[in-house]
Amino acid sequence: GDLEAAWELARSIDASRMSPAFQQEVERLKAAIAAELHSWDTHEAYVAAFMDALREEVDERPIRLDLKLATALRRIPVPWLNAAAGRFAIEPHRRRAEREKALAAAMMDPGRLQTVLAEEPPEVRKALDFLLAEGGWVKLHRLTRRFGDQTGDGFYWDGRPPTSPLGRLRALCLVHVGRAQIEGRNYKVA
Repeated sequence: GDLEAAWELARSIDASRMSPAFQQEVERLKAAIAAELHSWDTHEAYVAAFMDALREEVDERPIRLDLKLATALRRIPVPWLNAAAGRFAIEPHRRRAEREKALAAAMMDPGRLQTVLAEEPPEVRKALDFLLAEGGWVKLHRLTRRFGDQTGDGFYWDGRPPTSPLGRLRALCLVHVGRAQIEGRNYKVA
């Protein structure tokens, strides 16, 4: 935020009636701030790409089409488990296994699940309805073509929740992505 404020302030300086030396200093200041802003944007883009790569690494793991909830919760990264536990208002547990059991119980409570889903944007609920209408799983490309991909959703969802419909469903642990054997071929599925 400070760099953007500095940039706006530097841009607002009218040096046209000042000495040429002052005008040069203002231009050097603007150039330095612009370079710093560009560097920061590059850094943020690198971090975002790295976070997406971490998530994509998880997406490459094998998954069964008849995946059980307990197994799914054991397989996800801790930040995702923590994000879902937070959304379901699960009290913090020291041990992961206790958190998994508490989250599973909350997810199996229809009232609680309905409350959490009611807080989601309509597009998220539509994506879930689509998955359920297809029998509980689809090839990933069908879902992303219809509801958008997960680019920019990152990895540490307990600190920065995903924004895509698929990412939001994953952060609730309602959808899991991986590679599955279908008719002798490997496909990425959700």
